Amino acid sequence: MRIGDIKTNFWIVLLIFIFVGNLSVAAAKQFTTGPYPGNAFLDPSVVIDVGNFSIGSESYIAPFTSLNGEYANIGSYSDIQDSSITSGRIKISDYAVIAHGAELVGEVEINQYAFIGFNDLIQDAKIGEGAYIGIGSKVIGVDIPPNKAVPNGVVI
Repeated sequence: MRIGDIKTNFWIVLLIFIFVGNLSVAAAKQFTTGPYPGNAFLDPSVVIDVGNFSIGSESYIAPFTSLNGEYANIGSYSDIQDSSITSGRIKISDYAVIAHGAELVGEVEINQYAFIGFNDLIQDAKIGEGAYIGIGSKVIGVDIPPNKAVPNGVVI
């Protein structure tokens, strides 16, 4: 085979793809602290830089999410969507949803069935079971009771 031959180029590209793909998966997993139960899925682009990390079965962490801080504990069947950021002491219970671009900062607890909307900021707060935080809202230093809704774009 000659350099520049279609078959040679195919094999070179394939080897590069396999090598680079394995590097990105290895880099994403270097901060983990153990195996993940059930069918939990973390996209290879997720950055985990926490002292203590755990995730329950069937949970999903989408691409370009960043988990930083002291700890991040994520329950089962939870969904953390694209480009979300956590920093601090974060506890997310079972069946919670953190929408695209949301930020959880400081000491944050998200209880079961809670929904955190797109581009929300939750800082040093506790979100009650079944609570809904509207799109673009900021919840700073307050606790939201169970089954309460925060409208879109509100600062509390």
